[in-house]
Amino acid sequence: MLGNRNSYSKTETKTLKPHLADFEQTYGEEIFNELETITADAGYGSEENYDALEEKGFTAYVKYNTFEKEQDKNYQKNTKLLARKICNTTKKKIIMYVQ
Repeated sequence: MLGNRNSYSKTETKTLKPHLADFEQTYGEEIFNELETITADAGYGSEENYDALEEKGFTAYVKYNTFEKEQDKNYQKNTKLLARKICNTTKKKIIMYVQ
């Protein structure tokens, strides 16, 4: 671990960019640009953060916030049933990836 930051934000998703900015300010642009991988818990999982990490060229290991919920067999079953209902209701072909 090279950096940490305390935040009083109710949602961690809004704190990743400030964490990265603090790290860059503390260690300098040269060290910051040598970073290759970012690991963070599910609280940081958001499309905005995934996009920001990708734009900076990081390999990111950030679990998205519904990962654990999606592993539940009942959740998977209900998601598949909902997808079928939508297909039947709209008469449109929907391609969906469900793990």
